[in-house]
Amino acid sequence: MIHETDNCQIYFKSDAYKNCDASCQSTSEQYHVCCEIYDYCSFYSTTWFFWCMVVIFIALIVGSVITCVLRYLRMQRGSGGGGDLEDVENSKTDETH
Repeated sequence: MIHETDNCQIYFKSDAYKNCDASCQSTSEQYHVCCEIYDYCSFYSTTWFFWCMVVIFIALIVGSVITCVLRYLRMQRGSGGGGDLEDVENSKTDETH
């Protein structure tokens, strides 16, 4: 027994779906069942959308890790650098007096 969504998967890959225009969309029973009732033809049900979301999610994770590492390195470098800047400024004022 073939389930209705299996028929929709076959229909979605067929030429009947690819060549379906506005009049076909309003008259085709298979288009109505698959695309309107089961919402199988939506862009977020397609494979390219799924992979696009995976790539964006991985990019966000990598970006977050890079940002955390850069902030950590800047904090480590900055903790010694801020004091040195004050020492340089104090030494310049001591030289003038």
